[in-house]
Amino acid sequence: MINEDAIRTYLFQRFSDIIRVDIKKLGSGVQGSGFLIEMQTPEGEKSYVVKTLLAEGFGHDYPSDRAAVFLLDFDEYRNLPRHVKAVDVLAEMEDGSVKAVGGGVEYYLLMEKVEGRDYF
Repeated sequence: MINEDAIRTYLFQRFSDIIRVDIKKLGSGVQGSGFLIEMQTPEGEKSYVVKTLLAEGFGHDYPSDRAAVFLLDFDEYRNLPRHVKAVDVLAEMEDGSVKAVGGGVEYYLLMEKVEGRDYF
């Protein structure tokens, strides 16, 4: 399932001209679910789809596995002729908020500094 309130908050921040947002589940399949996003703007209605992946099987067991799939989708969909374009990759945070991570050309991990020995 998706956090609809957090998705709405993200959309109102990302698209400043939104008047209304409606979210409804399109359906579920073997790998995940799809949700229709309908946004009313001054120029008319815009429609998008949010896709989820199930954690069970298919190599999607960890959140990082699912992130890797969506980041690859984001990068490659634009290269496929007549393929739907990906707009962003979203991450749901521990507090329930949603942040955009799509479009990065590199990712980094910030860690604490400690003294010790390496594993090898």
